[in-house]
Amino acid sequence: STGQPGPAGPCSEIYFDRGPAYGPEGGPAADDSRYLEIWNLVFMQYLITNVRSKVDFDIVGELPRKNIDTGMGMER
Repeated sequence: STGQPGPAGPCSEIYFDRGPAYGPEGGPAADDSRYLEIWNLVFMQYLITNVRSKVDFDIVGELPRKNIDTGMGMER
């Protein structure tokens, strides 16, 4: 969710490891210079409202038709 009510769901990010020359091992949480997010998947399955933060919101119910919202992060 981007902070607005509407469809939402769990997400998965896909990263490219640029190698040890760009920073320490440990994944994106350890070093965002080494790991470049290239793809994002959001499994749209809920309708949410009262969005207080990225992880704090109310689920109104399930969507009648679920889908996967996908995007390439090449602009990054």
